[in-house]
Order: sequence, then structure tokens, then C-alpha cells
Amino acid sequence: IKGKLKFFQSHRSIIEFEGLKINLTLLKTYLHQQEIALTFIELKLLTLVLRHYPDSISKELISENVWKGTTVQDAT
Repeated sequence: IKGKLKFFQSHRSIIEFEGLKINLTLLKTYLHQQEIALTFIELKLLTLVLRHYPDSISKELISENVWKGTTVQDAT
């Protein structure tokens, strides 16, 4: 069941959490029904964090999913 839940969470086009709504099809984010402007990197990072909530995520996972193909230095 946990595996199926993770699959569903990673393939949703809308993510909602406590007044925050991310529409991945439209690439738009709303907080209490008011659109907020995010950069694409911010949107990817927020989506990654919410998809893994409440688990913590590693620096490597963030790097792989947010900055694919880009070398990120340890001090970053």
C-alpha cells in the first residue's frame, strides 16, 4: 500500500497542502486561492518537498531532481 501511495503522490498533476495548491499541468501555485509567482526552480523544489512530506530529503535527491545535469558544489 505504501508503494502505491508513493506512486500516486509522484504522478498527481495537482498537489494540495494546508492552503497551498500546485497545478503541475499549468505550472501555477496558489496560496489560499491567490496565485503566487514562483520561478521554475522554486516550483520544482517545492513540489519535491511536498511529494516527500513528511520524510526528509537528501541534498543528493534535491540535486538530482531540481538541478538535473548541473554540477552543484558542496558549499552551495
